Amino acid sequence: MFSLFGIIFVLVFVTFAFQIFRTAGRIGQIQNRVFDQIERELDQADSSSHHTDDSRPRNYECDQCGATLGDNADVSPSGDFKCTYCGKWSNVHN
Repeated sequence: MFSLFGIIFVLVFVTFAFQIFRTAGRIGQIQNRVFDQIERELDQADSSSHHTDDSRPRNYECDQCGATLGDNADVSPSGDFKCTYCGKWSNVHN
């Protein structure tokens, strides 16, 4: 009687461990597909958001000192830039 109970007990734990490993493998596959999709979408967004120097507006001014936006100024996607003259932050959308 005890040996039958012991065999069933061990069989349940072995089956449970097998199911855990099988589920972990499925989760890993799903995770890889999700990360691949995210990378593809980021690459698409990155390639479509590149602007050439010719399309870059050059008539923006600093809100603080009135200096014009220089050719080497970095403008964030939200329009923020740091003035090369006074060092204050401004936004091209203001």
